[in-house]
Amino acid sequence: MSDDGERRGAAANARRLALFLQVGVPVASGVVALIATLILVANDFPATLIAATLALAAIIFLYLLATLLWVHLSAQGPIQENPEILQLAPALTGATQLAVTVQGVVLGLIFAFLRNRTATVTIQVGAVSLVLGVVIGLLLYMLVAYEVRAPGCLLMAGLLFNLTIWCAGYGLSCVACSLFGTQLTASG
Repeated sequence: MSDDGERRGAAANARRLALFLQVGVPVASGVVALIATLILVANDFPATLIAATLALAAIIFLYLLATLLWVHLSAQGPIQENPEILQLAPALTGATQLAVTVQGVVLGLIFAFLRNRTATVTIQVGAVSLVLGVVIGLLLYMLVAYEVRAPGCLLMAGLLFNLTIWCAGYGLSCVACSLFGTQLTASG
């Protein structure tokens, strides 16, 4: 009887951790991005950086909405006791390779086009975000290239993948907003 109670307690703790990683982390991250946007506005940072940071908050909240929808839709389907978690490693590996490659290419293009010119604050922040995305993506690739053995590993891989995508989204938003900087500052 005691072992059964301990298993239920461990399962409840695992569900709470999963809920925190799937919902709590994105909510906190999105709120931090919104607060950062307000701080940037209050301190007269370039409109391009403000727009990119606001875009990051939107990306995070869209991710959260998609996650909640995914959980709802998956609850409608058949329940499997032991899903084939091992089959997810190749998919995560491929998606991570793509994310790292895109970020690396964009970083290369930024430096190729800048040459001897000084980068704007928005481009600098975007480049740092892309570098972080590459580093986190490489860490994730190293972890999942071998295999994903347990649901806890899958949650951690999902969190690292989300961070990689958020870094890519923010970096690309910074670059895009910087390209249209004259239009953003002229209307502001």
